[in-house]
Amino acid sequence: MIAARLFPASLPAQQGSLCGNGELPSAADIDGLAWHFLGVLQAAMNLPQAGASGLVLRRVIDFGMSAWPLK
Repeated sequence: MIAARLFPASLPAQQGSLCGNGELPSAADIDGLAWHFLGVLQAAMNLPQAGASGLVLRRVIDFGMSAWPLK
């Protein structure tokens, strides 16, 4: 579980907090979200080296954030 490796001590409390307070749906795939956003972060770090403009970087981040589940 990638989220557990990135945030081992806080994951159970965070998952309960995020899903319990309505920030995320109770059925949210926390591990899947962690992998997704790690991938978006990796891409965002490499885009400037590939010549992407700030506008392109913002669009990639906007598209990446569109995966965040709604309540």
